[in-house]
Amino acid sequence: MSAYGVEPMDLLQRFELKELVGVTGGSGTTPDLDVIAAVILKADAEIHVAASPHYETPIVAVPTATPQQAADLAAALQEKVLDISAYKLMQRRPSILNAGERSTYFSQLKKSNDAWLGRLGDPDPERRLLLAAAAPAAAPVSTAGAAWAESGKNVFSRERTKGLI
Repeated sequence: MSAYGVEPMDLLQRFELKELVGVTGGSGTTPDLDVIAAVILKADAEIHVAASPHYETPIVAVPTATPQQAADLAAALQEKVLDISAYKLMQRRPSILNAGERSTYFSQLKKSNDAWLGRLGDPDPERRLLLAAAAPAAAPVSTAGAAWAESGKNVFSRERTKGLI
């Protein structure tokens, strides 16, 4: 199951049943739930990769968030998992992606997903997507110089700073 509570049949919000059966390679009126579950996990992973420099993953609300903020964050993340999963499923059937009205929808969905993931992971805080209720990533711990401090050697010795001072 998705870290954000998305279930395979939730993709019926993006597809008609017949279409979902077609893109998953299911039979009759039954979509292949294993294929859908794998795609949902890939969508979770894409979000985690983009978010991990700035937020704890899986993304959860901070304890100080109001119930409404936590619910809004959860709903937004579920929508993005569904969007990314829908596009990934459509990639399994490129002929559908390149035909008619649905192709325009999925083309726009791809652009929206890419923009959202890009903003989520943007290193520039001014451009980064702010998830106000989400827990920030732990600050990286640097161990640079720890070996020198433990050995008792002078980090700023004359030999080490030659030409710098």
